[in-house]
Amino acid sequence: MKIYIRKTFKYNPCHSGLPKYESYEAVTRQTYSPEIIMPEKHEKFDLPTFCSSLIRCVQTAKATSCGKTVELDDLREIKFSLHDLVSKKEFETDGSVLVRKRFIEAFIKDTLLESRTQTKKRMDSLLKKLKNLPDRDYLLVSHSFYMKILQGYLCDKELFRKPRLLRKYFDPLVKTFENGEGFEFDVE
Repeated sequence: MKIYIRKTFKYNPCHSGLPKYESYEAVTRQTYSPEIIMPEKHEKFDLPTFCSSLIRCVQTAKATSCGKTVELDDLREIKFSLHDLVSKKEFETDGSVLVRKRFIEAFIKDTLLESRTQTKKRMDSLLKKLKNLPDRDYLLVSHSFYMKILQGYLCDKELFRKPRLLRKYFDPLVKTFENGEGFEFDVE
């Protein structure tokens, strides 16, 4: 069984007149979930689909798949606070590269709003659900940090016991995935 996992489409995080930094804080804490900006062209699937329950993933899944879509909290982004990772000035000057670098360090130190134990539990729950599905291909729609950690976990089951391994699979200088793109893996 092949699993196709794709990142949510691009979205505009700014809402309610908040500046970008504050808007992203609401998104990372999951107190606000913006709607997607529909791309002109995107990949299409005719597969049963599971997606994060956050609105941007639900919208991406429905736009990407002709198959039935089921929301799963197991696929939600890892909850963190942008404010805990970078200051407003750092965000404005160093942007996503510094956010990714600090996210990796916070994962290793286990200081994100969602603990490593909680993340592992969600990923194990997802993988168990996938193994119990009928043998066919599926589409998953999720978020960049969740996908990157899942990708590392699929490569090395020791990731949560040895969190420094994340550095091997997650380069902060490289964007995790483009919107609407991702990776595939097999479930046996």
